Order: sequence, then structure tokens, then C-alpha cells
Amino acid sequence: MQLNGPLTRPDVGASSGNILFDARFDAGDGDRDHELVLRYQPADGLMNHYDMASQFRVQQVLASAGVKVAKPLCLDADGSLLGTPGYIMQRARGAAPRQYYYAQGPLAEADPSTRQALIADMMETLAQTHALDWRDAGLGNLRGGQVPEQSIGEEIRVYTEALRFASDEIADSLAGFEHWLLDNQPKVLEPVLNHGDFQPSNMLFADGKLVVALDWETARITAPESDLGWLMGVHSFARILGGGNNIVDIPSDADWLTAYERASGRTLQHWPYHLAKGAFCTFVVLHVFGRRMNEEERKPFSNILIAQEERMRKTFHAAGARHL
Repeated sequence: MQLNGPLTRPDVGASSGNILFDARFDAGDGDRDHELVLRYQPADGLMNHYDMASQFRVQQVLASAGVKVAKPLCLDADGSLLGTPGYIMQRARGAAPRQYYYAQGPLAEADPSTRQALIADMMETLAQTHALDWRDAGLGNLRGGQVPEQSIGEEIRVYTEALRFASDEIADSLAGFEHWLLDNQPKVLEPVLNHGDFQPSNMLFADGKLVVALDWETARITAPESDLGWLMGVHSFARILGGGNNIVDIPSDADWLTAYERASGRTLQHWPYHLAKGAFCTFVVLHVFGRRMNEEERKPFSNILIAQEERMRKTFHAAGARHL
């Protein structure tokens, strides 16, 4: 393999631990140039659990099934070659929106019909992911795969453990919400492969279409509604970030959910619960992220936390947690 040109870090999307580079080698179709991405394990990831081998395997399985992901090529699971665990994958070309994707980027800039087509494309990709036979594909080692019927509890604990690592005080203040979710978790009767952070800022778009879904480090086995509950929480955050710059005709949550049900043939189960859980998990991640900010950065961020906490409480009340 011969490296061509510099190594660069992407300035798009919500990814971390990626380096772009070009290399010349023979992949079975002759010696030629390839655009590649090195994805490596960050020294300080947002969440504590970061398994590069599992990410590689998930993308490998999905790419083989025709799902829109970047094709992984080679894995250094223990970091013996790279100095840290990582893998190389094909580079996909496209635009990745920021977290304020209703104010700027492919979704905001598309006309209404193209925007609805993009939503349908994203929900089709999510439905294909959920339809994968994860047991047959050998993905039972992912979080939730050992006892999938009870995977929601494990999913919640991933977030609360990360929060407790960042701040015991904040974790204690949210313990009532955590306990309600654990005490009222429904049994997962149809566990599926979840992306875990399925949202527009983890995707690349080009020519009015979804190119690939990125960032599979939070992939897990649990209820299909988990991906959607999380997505609704991220939408709320995106609307706040965009503020007065948001497009006028923002797609409703119902637009996204209807597109998913149409693509998957599923009817959402225990939806009030999963909407509340998604609100809780996104709120937790915002707190984890906020703990990394300095005092000046936290000042405007505090208003976002207040708005997201209010939304979380409303979703819990709607799900039946009247005492919280």
C-alpha cells in the first residue's frame, strides 16, 4: 500500500476519531487509488464503552446486506499496528449536517418534496437495519444480545453509568427518572439491531439522497422503538439549536414516524415509554457533553438543558410517571 497526499481530519458530522487519506493498492481489481477513512478509538470518548471490533463487524454485515454504510476493509482490533484499536473503511462522499440540521445543511436547504424523500430514505435505511437477522449474522455479542428480552434495562444503564462517571451529583438528581424507566420497562419481544445514535448529523447526503449512515459505536440489540425515541429527542435539540434560523416548514415527528412504519411494516409498541426513555437518554448525553465545557461555554448551554429537562418531564408524565 502506498499513501498518497496528507492525512486530514473531517470537519463534518458528529464523528470523532476519524482520519481521511488516499492510498494506492490492488484490491483485486488492479492497482489503483482509493479514498479511505481510518477510524480509531478515541482516548476520551463521550461514552465509556467503545469496541472497534464490534463496529467493524456491524458495518461489515450491513454492507454485505446492501444497507447504506461505508464498507470496512481491515481491522486492527488490539492496536498492535496503529497504536490504538481501529479499522480502515472506504470513504463515502457527501455532506454531513451539523446538529442544527433544521437551520443549515442538506435537510434545511432541500425543497419540501426532496426533504420528505430524504426522510423516507433515512427511515428505509433504519428499517433495513432493524430487519437484519442479527443472530444469524453473529452479532449476539453486542450489548443487549445476551438477554435481548431485557435489553432496555442494560441500555439505560449504559447512559447512567456514563453520567455517573461525569457527575455523581447530576446522576443522583435524575435517579427517579432512571428508576421509573427500569421499573416500567416492557419486555422486548422483537429485539433488533439498533444504530443507537441514528440522526441526520451521523449521515452523509448527496444529490438529494442518503449516501451512508455513519458512527456505529453505539450499536446494540434492543427494541426498534429505541432508535426512534432517541431520534425524537435529537430532533428537539436540533430545533432549539437552530432557533430563529430554522426553516419554516420543519418536518413533524409524525412525518418521521409514519415514514418508518411505512418502510418497516411495523406498528410502534409502548411508544409513550420509548419517547420518555429517548428524552431521558438525550438529556443524559447533553449533561455528559456539558461537563466537558468550560464556564463560558456552559452559560448559553444551560438554557438548552432547561428546555430539554422540561420536555423530558412532559414525556414522562405522558407515559404515566405523574409523580416525577
